[in-house]
Amino acid sequence: MKSLEREYEALQQDSDMKKLCGDSLLRNVENFAKNAPLLGLVVAIVFLPIYALKKLKKK
Repeated sequence: MKSLEREYEALQQDSDMKKLCGDSLLRNVENFAKNAPLLGLVVAIVFLPIYALKKLKKK
């Protein structure tokens, strides 16, 4: 009986950990979604001038 209780506790802890990981993953996705426009802006600011310069050099 003791081993069953121990196993149940281990399973409970495992599911708690999975819930925590899932919650933090969800939070990370939400944060990324909030920051995505900002990230897009940064990428545009960094890469557009480089792209434009390459285009101009080819002409």
